Amino acid sequence: MISNRFFTANLETDTKSQLIPILIAIVIAIAPHIVRLPAWILICCFVSWGYVALSLKYRLPWPPKWLCQILGIIGFCGVLATFGRILGREASVALLSILLAFKTFETITYRDRMIIIFLAYFLVITNLFYFETLSMTLYMFVSVFITTSVLIHINYPKAKISANLVLAGNIMLKSLPLMVFLFLLFPRIQGSLWGTGRHAAKTGFSDHLTIGDISSLSKNDEIAFRVEFKGKIPKGSSIYWRGVVLWNFDGESWKRGLSVPLKENFIVGGEDTNYTVTLEPHDQRFLFALDMPISIPSNINADFFSDETIMARFPIRKRLKYSIKSITVYNTGDMKKWEERAIHIPRYTNPKSIELGKKWGYENKDKEELIYKALNYFKKNEFAYTLSPPRLDKINVIDDFLFRTKKGYCEHFAASFALLMRASGIPSRVVIGYQGAEFNPIGNYYIIRQSDAHAWVEVWLDKKGWVRIEPTSVVAPERLVDNLDSLNIAKRGNRFSSFSRYVEFGWDTINSRWNQWIMDYTSLEQSRIFSFLGIKINSIKGILRSIFVFISLTFCVLLPVTIGYLYKQQVKIDIVKLYYDKFCEKLYKAGIERLPNQGPLDYYNKIILLKPGLKPKAEEIINLYIALNYGFNRDEKLKYKFRDMVKRFDT
Repeated sequence: MISNRFFTANLETDTKSQLIPILIAIVIAIAPHIVRLPAWILICCFVSWGYVALSLKYRLPWPPKWLCQILGIIGFCGVLATFGRILGREASVALLSILLAFKTFETITYRDRMIIIFLAYFLVITNLFYFETLSMTLYMFVSVFITTSVLIHINYPKAKISANLVLAGNIMLKSLPLMVFLFLLFPRIQGSLWGTGRHAAKTGFSDHLTIGDISSLSKNDEIAFRVEFKGKIPKGSSIYWRGVVLWNFDGESWKRGLSVPLKENFIVGGEDTNYTVTLEPHDQRFLFALDMPISIPSNINADFFSDETIMARFPIRKRLKYSIKSITVYNTGDMKKWEERAIHIPRYTNPKSIELGKKWGYENKDKEELIYKALNYFKKNEFAYTLSPPRLDKINVIDDFLFRTKKGYCEHFAASFALLMRASGIPSRVVIGYQGAEFNPIGNYYIIRQSDAHAWVEVWLDKKGWVRIEPTSVVAPERLVDNLDSLNIAKRGNRFSSFSRYVEFGWDTINSRWNQWIMDYTSLEQSRIFSFLGIKINSIKGILRSIFVFISLTFCVLLPVTIGYLYKQQVKIDIVKLYYDKFCEKLYKAGIERLPNQGPLDYYNKIILLKPGLKPKAEEIINLYIALNYGFNRDEKLKYKFRDMVKRFDT
């Protein structure tokens, strides 16, 4: 009988051999969450795991079970105090992480180790609450692969690491067809598990502009949206992506206002172009379109306003794809009554700027000549374009920029130029959006990044309507050029060689297709598949029929796989048992009978007791039989070796 002390020693040895792989799986699972978890949780995690790792080398004592329970309660209360709740995306991930931190002190039993591994699986899944990218999906596959290998190691501690890795890979590969099948046909659930939607990025755009808002995006290379043109592609200098029009100026900020009426009639013009926009989530309602849009997306609930801007009726918290039409040569027509506010200037702020504008207005009655004079003012007074402009006085921001610092980004020039125009008697408004695009030759589409964010001015002229004016081009003409590739290389630096840019384009193309085919696979696309099969899922009868089809197809997919696996296992067992019985039959003829209650080891002892000369051959056959019938060795060649050994066995 094995003593408890011996059992404990073996158990401790197994625990030590499995702890390091368990810790590796946990660290890989939690790594993507490091940037969002509270610092105190990260400290608890790495202190706990570090202590466990050091205890393997220095035989440090582990905390008793009651202390682990107290630590768990403290962690629970800490999460509640930090987030104010336990349910929710951030709070749930934090609670799961703190449980994994303290649970590693309880790995003595097989049950404890299995619980930790399953908690690691749950932690991997939580990445879907934050990411939908291809890179994160690949990372999750790697994390699941490592965790599965550790799970196999816990159950088969004597097996080689390479064998565990191969088995984990085989399991995942064999599950891929079923995963694809479930993805295509399993009923789609709209929205996220928590009902909060996908984590939306922030563009920095809103319905107001304070100087400095857009310059904060100048070094942000994240993609704002992608565009596929159908037909004629406009020149780089005319690629303006209209987002928000700002009408009201209070002396410090430009604001959109709330009284922009809906569009009644589209403007007329020439050089129209059709294109499709794939817009990344930005948590606002703005839909960006090439200046000027003459249609609205048919697949989105959106409104078209009279300042030629398009806004969705809901915040955009998931990726949207819409088709639209624009013209690059246009005339907006006569000024409307509500547009007269474009001449308003605030009182008691920026007196120097307003005085300068009024002076120009008195001296120049020709509006186009006055515009030229204002642009020339920027050119001849040592104004400079910079991504890091100095701070401005909050009360008189325009005065401070025009007469003191003279250094700014596009919003500095647009905001000050618009005020000068109003002071001189010319209606003006500020437009913010994006300028330019970067062509992806691999994916054959254009990329617009957050760093392409831009502000410009529109002034109203007789017989021309609203006309775009670019004050930034006077100071920094390189900011607006026809060659889109040159523009983006200049803005993003020389770190992108030709090869690295093509690698980046290739990866972005893969990501774009991943988003289009996988992440944007909605219930609408699924219903089209069911419609192709003759099933309509917009009724109770159709839903029941789709469930029946799903179960039937699942059964058809799993049945041959299951039968093949069982047949393979049965063949393996039958061959080994068949030749073991022949081995026993040869010994029976030699006078050595195997009793029904005798296992292979007892029978082996009986063989060498009655016929010691058979010991070498019998020992080899019995050991191989035990390995094949009771062990975990799956080498098919050993079965045939066992067969040949039994055939050659002679009593």
